Amino acid sequence: MNAFIYYLNPLDALTVIKGESLVRRQVKSLLSSGVDRIGIGCKAGPEVNQILNELTNFDQVTLTPAEEDLGTGGYLFLARSLFESEFLYIDGKSYFEIDFARLEKQHKEFDCALTVLIQNAINDDPTFSLDASGKVINIDFGGGEGYFRSPSRFMGVAYIGETLAETFEGPAEPLDLMKEIIHPTFATGDCRGYRSTEYIEDVHRISKIERDLENGLPTQRKLDHKQKCIFLDRDGVLNVFGPYVVEPGILKIKEDAAEAVRLINESGYLAIVATNQPIIAFGESDLITLEQVHFKLHHLLNQEGAILDDLYFCPHFPEARGKKCNMDYIKVCDCRKPGTGMLMRAAEKYNIDLSASWMIGDTTQDVQTGINAGTKTVLITSGDPNPYKKFGDAKPDHVFNNLLEAVNHILK
Repeated sequence: MNAFIYYLNPLDALTVIKGESLVRRQVKSLLSSGVDRIGIGCKAGPEVNQILNELTNFDQVTLTPAEEDLGTGGYLFLARSLFESEFLYIDGKSYFEIDFARLEKQHKEFDCALTVLIQNAINDDPTFSLDASGKVINIDFGGGEGYFRSPSRFMGVAYIGETLAETFEGPAEPLDLMKEIIHPTFATGDCRGYRSTEYIEDVHRISKIERDLENGLPTQRKLDHKQKCIFLDRDGVLNVFGPYVVEPGILKIKEDAAEAVRLINESGYLAIVATNQPIIAFGESDLITLEQVHFKLHHLLNQEGAILDDLYFCPHFPEARGKKCNMDYIKVCDCRKPGTGMLMRAAEKYNIDLSASWMIGDTTQDVQTGINAGTKTVLITSGDPNPYKKFGDAKPDHVFNNLLEAVNHILK
């Protein structure tokens, strides 16, 4: 596997994190993930020799200075001049610990022109929407009104496939990666997203990075390590319990929800929602509207600095009820809780150890789900007023009034 790191500001490469430069840490991280050759690009200047000094003893690394600023996309020409085949292309402004072999495996499985690493993140960058297979189906640059955007953003790591790489032969010229490469490739239908929960942090947040390193968080979040997760029901846990949330205007988050999710984010646990939404089967709503409900949930949590790593929902119901039913979703499935399909899919995708994880819900149906999947369980009593109406024999490991109390107990 080949990788190319570019620095718009060469001084970023020299940033010292706990006694070691960023560029050395990045190179060591790439080599540990099976990368064989590494190229580094930046504008020519006095920092080049300093960077070279940092790379002493790394025979696998080639530094290629550019005579002009090539923007976020122009360094692809330099990368292509080094590598005859496909390669990773990485914005050097971040500290990262990523299982790049896992990313490469997904890229090769679909053999597409471009795979971009995305995460749910809080910033003003364009947002990405994926279909169930991971194909990018929309890139939203913002500016619209009256709707909520996806929480998923490009995190500066891309896998450049051979068909795309071969278009960058010849003299280098400045390019904008997002506008002139990623978006046009998406428009051809040949761009896929690799959703990751791994550690990627802007190098200018040095104090946070160093604190996280002391706690072992970057290595723990790398997907070649088993992950721990706190699975969350939605209604009555994150948002106020009430009538079916058939459109975004109905959704209101609970007062403690953002703080609780924020605490999960700061711990070694993932925060993933697993929710039954039979309103689709009942014909009370549709998938586009439900997506807007979930984008609003992300938006409200993001406003308070909290991030859900992923969200799974089951649209099915086992039997028809009423005249409005959408028969495409009337079926017995493995994803409707207390079935474990949603948790099992998350566990496979993010390498989650279910025995070290938790399921938090406001009914014993959620508790039974956790029991069936092999997680520990918590019942929240401030949600559904009839928490024991189904699977009343399911015994939670703990009972708390709200999500914040539950999370504080788990993390203490």
